[in-house]
Amino acid sequence: ENLTRPKDKRKKEKKEKKKKRKHKHKHRHRESENQSHSRLYDDAAEARKKKKRTLSNSSNGRTETNERSVEAFLKNRQRILRHYKQWKQYIPFLYEFIIVHTLPPYSPSLAVAWVPKQSVHVTKKQETNSIESIACSTDELFLGCNTEHKEFISKLKFNLPSERRATSTSPPKTKYESKFLRCGTFLQSSTVQRIKVMPQNPAILSSLTASGDVIVLDAGTKDSGSQEFKLLKTLRSHSKEGYGLDWSGHTEGSLLSSCEDAVICLWDVGVASTTTKDGIDVVSPVRTFSGHKKGVGDVRWHPKYSHMFGSVSDDSMLGLWDIRAPDTEALVKHVKGHNSDINCLDFSKFDENLVVTGAGDSTVRSWDIRNLSCPTHEFKYHEKSILQVHFSPFHRNVFVTSSEDTKVCIWDSSASRTDLNEDDLLDGPPELLFLHSGHTAAVFDVVWNPNRSWTLASTAEDNIVQIWSVASPIRSSS
Repeated sequence: ENLTRPKDKRKKEKKEKKKKRKHKHKHRHRESENQSHSRLYDDAAEARKKKKRTLSNSSNGRTETNERSVEAFLKNRQRILRHYKQWKQYIPFLYEFIIVHTLPPYSPSLAVAWVPKQSVHVTKKQETNSIESIACSTDELFLGCNTEHKEFISKLKFNLPSERRATSTSPPKTKYESKFLRCGTFLQSSTVQRIKVMPQNPAILSSLTASGDVIVLDAGTKDSGSQEFKLLKTLRSHSKEGYGLDWSGHTEGSLLSSCEDAVICLWDVGVASTTTKDGIDVVSPVRTFSGHKKGVGDVRWHPKYSHMFGSVSDDSMLGLWDIRAPDTEALVKHVKGHNSDINCLDFSKFDENLVVTGAGDSTVRSWDIRNLSCPTHEFKYHEKSILQVHFSPFHRNVFVTSSEDTKVCIWDSSASRTDLNEDDLLDGPPELLFLHSGHTAAVFDVVWNPNRSWTLASTAEDNIVQIWSVASPIRSSS
């Protein structure tokens, strides 16, 4: 027994050692697995940190996701919505009427254009079951629509209430409900940047696309069995996108266009076209003008002189051109108009020497084309880039501007004063006649109704198109 005990002990000890070795091996294996997982996690975290650093250091503003920019955006958004709520309370005092047309989500319109209208007389049933006779006008406008899957131009027909309202026991409604009837459309291959209607023939319209092509459509003629407009011609020369487009009010079929390629094209829609392999009738420009160093944001014919047009550019220059002169002398006058890119301009319909420009520095300036050494006046109220400017077709000193700051301003240049102090300017500059705050995003386009005074249409990035008329007491103050 004494001899066998040591052997048994040795066997037991060997078994225990084997168990301990197996346990240690399993424990070490688990430790190695945990370490490898932690290393992978650390590597992934470090990669995410590096990616975040590269994104935050990127020069592209859209990729900056720091807290300050998000906080500033939220504060600005809250401020815009607060102003919008305040504006809604004052609608009955500011407008004769306002019509709101909501577009599908994520499909903002960049361009809108009025077309001639016909006056009719209709009767409208009020909520009080009494019949009130209201004279309405059937208006039409072209609207550029840009959805996620397609881009197209629509012709919308709707009724506007008469400015003379019949006497009634119930107060008139400022928000006028009108059904929009789509009476024609045209599907484009790229974004609708700008729409202009030919003044000599309102059925003909031109559209500047994101590809740089200008298409000419006949809205009065539709293909058989469809509501689609007839494509007349494609004007092809630009190599980049743009926003400058304007028909001549003197020469029928004469059209100007400008794009980011720093080139201005003069077109004659009546010239013969060449047919491509795709069956598209393409027209080349009659003449091109080169004088700007950067993209040309806008072009506009002079309303009185048929040989003159103006242009503005991202090179901060305002230029006046004479199409009668040779290429080297066509740029008659030019001046640095603003301290940033200039986006838009317009000539006065009543004063042949007056032109107004709007720039990315949020300022609007008026100029005398006889002497461009300095602006005649500067209009300050907008907080962001000016996107559009148009003189009123009915009133000598009145023009409208739209901006990225969601505001539309109507100005009266004759109301400028220099004897005001800071307290007098708390409500805005004296030239500011009317402020439209009905949008909550950048207002891309605003246009006057050519057949009805003080009535405008505005379209913005918030997918809203608004048609509105300034209240009579405000008009009389101008």
